[in-house]
Amino acid sequence: MRLYWPRPNPPGEPKSCLECETLVDGSETEGWWLERENCRNPNTYHLFCLSCCVEKMNEWSNHPRVDDEEAAKKHLYG
Repeated sequence: MRLYWPRPNPPGEPKSCLECETLVDGSETEGWWLERENCRNPNTYHLFCLSCCVEKMNEWSNHPRVDDEEAAKKHLYG
């Protein structure tokens, strides 16, 4: 079973956010592999830019509710 969506790139190569398709490169646009719980399968990890992470963290029950990107950063970089 595939655990990462999209497949990870070698370091230094940007990848598109699954929600808005913004290129996540780690310097200009931050991103995060968010864990998604699956009832009957292993958990999977989905790449989102930081602004889309806020939306997904509020949608998915395994993440705390956050108000903005700064709150998401505090939790994710913890």
